[in-house]
Amino acid sequence: MATPTSKLVKFTSLEKKSLTGTRLSSRDPEETRVERLSYQMGRGRRRGRTNKVNNPDDRISEMPDEILSFMLFLLPIEDAARTSILSRRWRYLWKTSAAYSSSFNLDVVAMRGSAYSDDIFVSFNDYRYLDYEELLSIERLKFINWVDQILKLDYRPMMDSFRLRYYIKKDSTDHINRWINMAISKRVKNFDINLSHFHTWGKCLNEELYTFPDWLFTLETGSLVKLLYLKSCIFRPLNFNCSSLVDLQLCEVLIDQTCLVSFFSNCPNLEKLFLVRCHNLLGLKISGPLLKLKYVAIINCRSLGYLDIDARNLNRLEYRGKQVNFSFLNVTQLSDVIVHLIQEDYSAAISPIKRPIHLSQFTNLKKLVLVITAYNGTLWGFIPLLHGSPFLHTLEMHWSYPFAKDSEEKGMQKPSDFPHSSLKNITVSGFKGSAHEVEFTTYLLNNATTLQKLTIFKATKYYSYEEGYYGCVAEKRKIEEGATEQVMNVLPPGVEFLLL
Repeated sequence: MATPTSKLVKFTSLEKKSLTGTRLSSRDPEETRVERLSYQMGRGRRRGRTNKVNNPDDRISEMPDEILSFMLFLLPIEDAARTSILSRRWRYLWKTSAAYSSSFNLDVVAMRGSAYSDDIFVSFNDYRYLDYEELLSIERLKFINWVDQILKLDYRPMMDSFRLRYYIKKDSTDHINRWINMAISKRVKNFDINLSHFHTWGKCLNEELYTFPDWLFTLETGSLVKLLYLKSCIFRPLNFNCSSLVDLQLCEVLIDQTCLVSFFSNCPNLEKLFLVRCHNLLGLKISGPLLKLKYVAIINCRSLGYLDIDARNLNRLEYRGKQVNFSFLNVTQLSDVIVHLIQEDYSAAISPIKRPIHLSQFTNLKKLVLVITAYNGTLWGFIPLLHGSPFLHTLEMHWSYPFAKDSEEKGMQKPSDFPHSSLKNITVSGFKGSAHEVEFTTYLLNNATTLQKLTIFKATKYYSYEEGYYGCVAEKRKIEEGATEQVMNVLPPGVEFLLL
């Protein structure tokens, strides 16, 4: 399907007028910081002015700007921005409220309102025909100007977080670097940078991606950073020094194994590593005697060929993607594992697990979640994994397709009984009642000698890696039962009701 070259675009009233420049003030040195901000944004402070003509009961307008700014600070920034249409006095008042904030929130939704992504295309007033590149250039320029105005405010000397949300490419590198550098000067601890907003306007090529400026984070400036979230950019942290970094989250970021090895050596306090759709990553080796890593999530990194982990403090591992070569060493604290393998032939996906697993390999594993997306194959290949987890307490298995009984054809024979004395809870979802599913579930029941609870769902529970939990099928069932009860309460006598 050909990509359209034009769009109906509406420009909101908030963007029709350019922001005014700085006005000099002759007030005495004792004036407050918010008063100065009022002059900087192009209007003087109107202390105690009463709106007697329009509404004698308007007590809010009688309040000084300092109080109004603080009130607006208590609102979400997009709601505070809406007050700019009330009058000339309110036009920039919401921006002065940012001086009370402890964070830089440079979000296009805050600039244009929560309906920006939809509203910009659907109105029949004030629209123009523009091609995509022209549209992106205009919108990007307006966003950059908006950010520059926000950053001119007299913020606190120290800030907690920096948040940037928009579709920006490498041609805006100087602007982004300047914003990040300002955040560093304010001793920001948490960086949240997402440059992929509104990617539906066109796919950004790798050579167009912005490169994150790791060189700005020196031994001195980088030592304060605790969290770094990056999306849709290039990250080459060869000289990245963040000794206090605890949480690293990379989504759709171009990075390779060499850069990650260098990163681990410069960030010894890292506890959480989250990699999503980092397609240039061919392999991942996590090792080091000083690593404090506790949580690793690898999601849909399609080029990944191997995963080697040597991390004695690791207690949670999540993996979603194709079958790769797994190697675990010194993971005695690993207690929570979620694996979602995607393969058309599941017997091929689990064939490396056919060989026995040493019983000492996962001696601390308490919970195992397996998400199975396959069109055919068997489940027997996972039994050795259970054998290698003698203290496993909870097992969850969620499969999307019914399994045929083709063990002999696939070379996967039913294993002999192996009693499991610690397994208390088993949950199965996506159960369609095929012969192999019944046989496999029966095997689990016969070998879980101290089982306390078995839960089976016909519908599949789907895992959300962003939220970290499974879609609540039980809650959906509760809603359906409530709706059924309401229908039955109004059903006329003698009418048969069937819910299929």
